[in-house]
Amino acid sequence: MRKNGSIIGVRNDPTFKLASGIWSVEEVGKNKYTQTWPVTFYSDYSSDTFSGWTAGNAPGNLYTITATSGFIGGVLTPSGDVILVPFSSANVGIYDPVADTYTNGAAHGKASGAFRGGVLAPSGDVILVPHGSANVGIYDPVANTYTDGPAHGKGGTAFTGGVLTPSGKIVLAPNSSANIGIYDPVADTYTDGPAHGKGSDAFFGAVLAPSGKVILVPRSSANIGIYDPVADTYTDGPAHGKGSNAFFGGILAPSGDVILVPFSSANIGIYDPVADTYTDGAAKNSCVGGALTPSGKIILAPSGGSVGIYDPVADSCLNVPATGGFRGAVLTPSGKVILVPFSVSNVGVLFGGEIVPPSTESALTGPYLNKY
Repeated sequence: MRKNGSIIGVRNDPTFKLASGIWSVEEVGKNKYTQTWPVTFYSDYSSDTFSGWTAGNAPGNLYTITATSGFIGGVLTPSGDVILVPFSSANVGIYDPVADTYTNGAAHGKASGAFRGGVLAPSGDVILVPHGSANVGIYDPVANTYTDGPAHGKGGTAFTGGVLTPSGKIVLAPNSSANIGIYDPVADTYTDGPAHGKGSDAFFGAVLAPSGKVILVPRSSANIGIYDPVADTYTDGPAHGKGSNAFFGGILAPSGDVILVPFSSANIGIYDPVADTYTDGAAKNSCVGGALTPSGKIILAPSGGSVGIYDPVADSCLNVPATGGFRGAVLTPSGKVILVPFSVSNVGVLFGGEIVPPSTESALTGPYLNKY
């Protein structure tokens, strides 16, 4: 059911179809459900311009946000709130997209640069991916409490982004860590996965493929990374040829392709995990993270310049002027896309007339979409 537009329960909806591969977990957000890919969100899609971009409630009204402060990544909770992952902010951020209000959540006590990205655990906790923090972070959105998880021992700038796997474990994408990270939220333990051999600043985010493998988004790695959580093995995927700082985040498209969000790359990247091939997509750059919308189009969060609206079927990208300075995007039940503020004073709110039917709301908190 819904209350004021927020998600109260996660539904088990057998009509929610998504194509090859089946995702199932015993519990996500404290509610049982089964998910398959790709999503067939049917919607009343009414605008290709997304002219409804607005600045939402400002975190800057509650604390000082500077060009080096703020959040990187957001996670939708079963209550409908968007948790903003603290990078340089001293507090977890909480944005209510229905009331359009920002609230400081619990303080985490870590130095600047603490976390980059978050994942919703099966318990309903939000796992904060450690970047500068020596520990995995655990935020309970019900109790509004922060707890240190285990130390990872991988030094500073260790990980950027993560994803929940079918086993219930969370894979942490290695930035400067020489190993893939594995966090078990049930046992509250950290384990080194395999070494990847791609050097520092290797990957920026991860995507769960329909096969169950985890696709590591290449930052300065010359290759896409492929982690098999069942075999616990790392394999180089194809080279992309886009240089360093190429892609910052990835989104699974309805076709099963992984869309790589371009930062320094002049093109959107398209990785086909079945054929194991990389292709340049439409021209675009200076984006960090994104979100799949009900129409199948993908919102690319602007680090600078403009919001990108990428159509993976047509392989075209529409640019919508907006303030830059965002790091991540989250689709909410209302159809609004929330842009995560990094170096700007306001949450970004983008609405193009797309509707998320109540029968498909469970996808929003599911592992394919709800991560950074």
